[in-house]
Amino acid sequence: MIAYDTALRRASLLAIRRDDIDLVNRWLRIDGRTMKTLKGQNFRLSEATVAAIQEMWEPPRELLFGAIHPRMQFKHFGLLIEAAGVRRHRRKGMAKFHALRRSTATLVAAAAGVGAASSLLGHSDAYVTSRYVDPTAVQLDVTKYLPSLAAG
Repeated sequence: MIAYDTALRRASLLAIRRDDIDLVNRWLRIDGRTMKTLKGQNFRLSEATVAAIQEMWEPPRELLFGAIHPRMQFKHFGLLIEAAGVRRHRRKGMAKFHALRRSTATLVAAAAGVGAASSLLGHSDAYVTSRYVDPTAVQLDVTKYLPSLAAG
């Protein structure tokens, strides 16, 4: 659920420390050292995500997800993604985890624009983000933002 809320890359997700999470105010702070861009970022978490984190909060450990063998974590993740109905990317070889990142980007772009999706993904350029977004899912009626040209 954290991956869905944040569209984080795997390495950043697995580096989340318990101290990075503010359960009361629903914020996640990611240290720039764990990000591809080397820039830290704050993410608002959904109530459902916070509830899921609270269920796994114990036992105390430094990393939220503890030490998990990479092969096992992504096998289980793949099963969760399939159960959630996340579409596989049409490009062969697209990892299921990366497909979730693209799905989140597409949903954010559809609701708030490519700029918002770009900010969430930590991209420096909206062009890169536009390559992540499924254009068939982003149907924007720009006429509501344009002034009327009708004589009046």
